[in-house]
Amino acid sequence: AKLVGLIGGAGLVLLGQAEQYRHHRILGDLRRGGGAGGRRQSGGDGDGDGEDSAIKSYRIPMGGRFKYVSCPHYLAEILIYAGFALLLHSCPRAPYHDVRCNLSSSVFGQLSYGMERSGTVHFVFNLALNLEEYKHIALLVWVATNLSISAMRNHAWYHKRFGDRYPRRRKALVPFLW
Repeated sequence: AKLVGLIGGAGLVLLGQAEQYRHHRILGDLRRGGGAGGRRQSGGDGDGDGEDSAIKSYRIPMGGRFKYVSCPHYLAEILIYAGFALLLHSCPRAPYHDVRCNLSSSVFGQLSYGMERSGTVHFVFNLALNLEEYKHIALLVWVATNLSISAMRNHAWYHKRFGDRYPRRRKALVPFLW
């Protein structure tokens, strides 16, 4: 089971990195004038005088997983973190894995020294020490939540910016679902 987790985690990381690179290239090509669709908007040369002569374009990203979602690069980032979480969760543990020799447990240990072994404060310190083993899962949840919110906002911006020209079946982050 550990070997499957290690191989699966490494596979997710590599797949996520490849997909993220692919979709960042598509977005980068839009800035250089490639890509499809879009509405032109007055841009600027950056001096803030309001009379800028440059033209800035916004275009609808096409190709790759953009066929299905507005933010495939965010989904790829989540895959990378899911792969790292699986890798870390699957790593073999050292024989002394119950000994917690890190800074956070040392600080919590000093703060809780001599404290009665019940009550809210003891519960919070205990929870912090026990969650140490699952911090990679907490990081994955944070990244997935943050990027989900960003994807939802980007998706809404695309719909507002392009209206009926934006592909109706395209979802925000997860193909065919959301």
